[in-house]
Amino acid sequence: MDQARRPGVKRIFPERSVLRRGASAVGSVVRAVAELIATDRFSRIRLCANEDCSHALYDGTRSRTQRWHSYEVCGNRANVAAYRARHTT
Repeated sequence: MDQARRPGVKRIFPERSVLRRGASAVGSVVRAVAELIATDRFSRIRLCANEDCSHALYDGTRSRTQRWHSYEVCGNRANVAAYRARHTT
């Protein structure tokens, strides 16, 4: 699926596809992790703050404070739940 059609998803290496035709998925993931470690960017990989979500994300923000893999999905759900908890009588 094209990145433009997937809101909230950032590619770690936009200059090339991580999964190439004929390459194994595990090998591609291992290579991507090795490149992140070699470029000292591995610390930017984290899990989504939503406990029900199993997505990992690459925090590309300057302040390194990104919490959700997708604000539109997980961030919005958390904010709505917090709002409802505050305004429940």
